[in-house]
Amino acid sequence: MGMLVAACVLSMAEVCLRLTLGPPPPAVQVYSRSESKGSWLELSNGLVSPTFQGRLGDALRVAFLEGVFAADSPQPRFAVLGGSVVHGGTPNMPSGEEFTALLGQKVAANGINLGNPGLDSHDLVGILEELSVYRMDAWVVYAGHNDFGNGYFLQRYQGWPGGLRAHGRSVLEGFQLFWQIRKLAPRAVSQGAEPNPSSQFAAPEIGPAEKSHILMDYLRNMRRIVWLAGEAEVPLVLVVPAGALLLPPLGQCQEGVAMKLWRQGVAQHADQNPEALNALLEARDADCIPLRMPGEAQDGLRELAHAPHVWRVDAARELPREPGLDIAASSLFVDHVHLSTAGHQALAELIAPTLRAALPSAHPQ
Repeated sequence: MGMLVAACVLSMAEVCLRLTLGPPPPAVQVYSRSESKGSWLELSNGLVSPTFQGRLGDALRVAFLEGVFAADSPQPRFAVLGGSVVHGGTPNMPSGEEFTALLGQKVAANGINLGNPGLDSHDLVGILEELSVYRMDAWVVYAGHNDFGNGYFLQRYQGWPGGLRAHGRSVLEGFQLFWQIRKLAPRAVSQGAEPNPSSQFAAPEIGPAEKSHILMDYLRNMRRIVWLAGEAEVPLVLVVPAGALLLPPLGQCQEGVAMKLWRQGVAQHADQNPEALNALLEARDADCIPLRMPGEAQDGLRELAHAPHVWRVDAARELPREPGLDIAASSLFVDHVHLSTAGHQALAELIAPTLRAALPSAHPQ
């Protein structure tokens, strides 16, 4: 009876904390690829500057396109957050040709590009917590690839022991009650390593345990982003990221399973075999250097887009298709995840109707 009463009391405390503080943060502190120190956003003379973005020059036009915005503005505006797909990932592409700027033109609103190479959902939670004090008519989030890519590049959960230890912490840290107690002690930091640009794919490949925990933390972060948008009363557009499935896996993987599946899918596609789609999807998910977010993460993100203030744009399923195959067209990408000029244009076209619905004050030109 005492245990039952204690369980009821603790359960009520957990419910109250979640209603007040929202979903708990991710299970462990992870190493970030961002060079930002301290605050993510810096206010000076009425302008807000993202400290995590590189400076390309002093021209106001360039600065604006990078993400500098007025602290207070009566004009309709929206912020786009994500990694290098959002900003800086396509070689030699000016910011004005990235999908954020194109979206702004289509919905007659200012598009604030708060993307930067390396940012993942861990970083976006911190950025949005600070952004929530500034008026925005909508947030657009394109995130998922970097969580898995950084999990590999930074070796966040090294080997089976690292993954299992992380899982053990996650069981308890999934509760706000435990998290509030945990804040009294130093936060655990996952193992990690600085990526070497000259041999970026030389790190040990990651396995199921690491992938499973990356997925757990990613969805936990995205739940918190959904909650933050609700608290700030800002419409949130979640974009399910797309990748180039006709490019081969990057990892050798155990017994070359991913590569075998990919070759099978390519051969089946050449023979117009409808089974090609399943083989290519399985090859992507089996890749042990997972630059492309796996299908399980895409499905998890789709499930989060049911709150009244959340809109979903499914780029993986709705971008223009590859001829004869139900995947995003290869012409939309310059590599496994980064968009070509046509890809940025197609993504802007895809997001625009949904964003327009979330921006009642904006009208198409």
